[in-house]
Amino acid sequence: MDQPGSEDNILNLCRIRDQLKQHLSEVQRVLATSEEVTPIIDQEDKLIETSKELEKEIEFAKVAHQNKTLTLQRIQLGHSLRTNLEERGVDSALTLNTMKHTLDLCSSILQSQQRCRDLEETLIQTKKNRLALKETGEAMMSKIKTMQKEQQEDLENLESKELKRLQRVLEQEVELTTLVQNVFQNIILGSRINWAEDRQLRDIVLKLEMNADSIAKT
Repeated sequence: MDQPGSEDNILNLCRIRDQLKQHLSEVQRVLATSEEVTPIIDQEDKLIETSKELEKEIEFAKVAHQNKTLTLQRIQLGHSLRTNLEERGVDSALTLNTMKHTLDLCSSILQSQQRCRDLEETLIQTKKNRLALKETGEAMMSKIKTMQKEQQEDLENLESKELKRLQRVLEQEVELTTLVQNVFQNIILGSRINWAEDRQLRDIVLKLEMNADSIAKT
C-alpha cells in the first residue's frame, strides 16, 4: 500500500528548506550592503528567530511523517493479521477487539499531535505579531524622538532670535539715553553757568557723567 501523506511531508520539508535558503540569502545581502550596525543586528535577530521557527516546523514535519508511517505500518499489520485469522477460521473476537482498541488509540494520538501542532503554529504566529508590534513601537519611538529634537531646535532658534531682538532694543535704549545725557550736559555747559559752585547743578552733572560711564561699560 502507498503511504498517504508521506509525499506531502516530503514536500513540506523541501518547502521549509527553500525558506531557510531564502532567508539566509536575504540576510547575506543585507550584511553585504548595509553600513549601519543596528539594522544588521536586527536582521541577525530576525534570522535567529526565523531559523528557530523553521527548525520547529522541520521537527514537527519529521515527527508527523514518522508517526504517520508507524500508524500506517500498524494498520497494515492489523489488516494482515485479521485476514490471516479469518482465513484460518480462528475465533478472533478478542484479538480483533484488541486491534480495534489499538487503532483507536493511534487515532487519538494523531489527533492530539495535530492539536499540539495547531497550538504551536498559533504560538509562532503570536511571536510574529509581537515582533511586528515591537518593530512598530520602535519606529514610533524613533519618530517621537525626531519630533522632540526638531521642537527643541525650533525653541532654541526662537529663543535666540528673541534674545537678539531684545539685545538690539537695549542697545537702542542705551544710545538714546546717552544722547539725552549728552544734550543735558551740553545745555548746562553751554549756559556759561558756573555749575561747580552750584551744588544742585554739580550733582546733576556728576550724576549724568556717572550714568554715561555705567551705560558705556554695559
